[in-house]
Amino acid sequence: MFEGSKFTLVKSRNNNNDRIPVLTWEIEHDSRDDVMEIVPLGDLHVGNAACDEDGIRSAVEYIYNNPNAYWIGMGDYGDFINMRDHRFDPIALADWVTTRDLVDLAGAQKRRVLNILEPIANKCLGLVKGNHDKKIHRAWERAIFDEIVVGMKERAWYLGGVAEIDLSLNYWGFVHLKFRRAGAAVRTVVISAHHGFGSSKNITGMEKFLWSHECDVALFGHTHHMTSHRSARTEITKTGKVVYRPQWGVVTGSFLQSDADYAVQAGYMPVPTGTTKITLRPGAVNVNDLVRVSL
Repeated sequence: MFEGSKFTLVKSRNNNNDRIPVLTWEIEHDSRDDVMEIVPLGDLHVGNAACDEDGIRSAVEYIYNNPNAYWIGMGDYGDFINMRDHRFDPIALADWVTTRDLVDLAGAQKRRVLNILEPIANKCLGLVKGNHDKKIHRAWERAIFDEIVVGMKERAWYLGGVAEIDLSLNYWGFVHLKFRRAGAAVRTVVISAHHGFGSSKNITGMEKFLWSHECDVALFGHTHHMTSHRSARTEITKTGKVVYRPQWGVVTGSFLQSDADYAVQAGYMPVPTGTTKITLRPGAVNVNDLVRVSL
């Protein structure tokens, strides 16, 4: 699909479950040594004066230039706080926002988000809805997340991506990767992608989620923290062998700088901007090498 890429996204499907979608990708590759990278991009808050747009563009450039890199959107793509919203504060608006943009501030932020992410639209494996995306829908009947999903799909198709796929993962969903290699059994990697909740930034919160959800990687946004935790679950194979399958919990970071006006007023602890990277080796012999996480 991409020049120099060792992976080909053959087809995909979404189970169309509005509550918990499962987005399945079937991926072909040739070598046991092939490595795929997945970069979560979330909590961008485009339109806020404290948004680190340079950091977002740097991440986009990395994904674009790496033929084996893909991404998952983790929600809160724009700030999406309109003038009639009680949270609106003109001090918090980015410098690029014009008076004309105030007529449809969410629309202006959406267009900027799509323009920034357009170069990698065809490398998107799914989009999670964030609380800011959900709030404007509930309070102001503006389905901004659906607009982003449609806009990303259109741009992905234009760049040669899969045309028929619904990229929506709602607030929480699964990305189911099925790797196929000639002469080898299908290797699956299951990624849970959740916009996040308060306790998901703590090891205890991540552990509870991993205990109750069967997945290889659990991604969380929302808290703007960036951390990871590795655990394992005990399984019995079809031949009766006891094996230990590693699991990762990952809080995926943010691009909203800690000097955001509301964060200063609330006394939030400062956190760095940026994101994480998930490395997959579908041909790995040792299950411990199947998934790696770096911050």
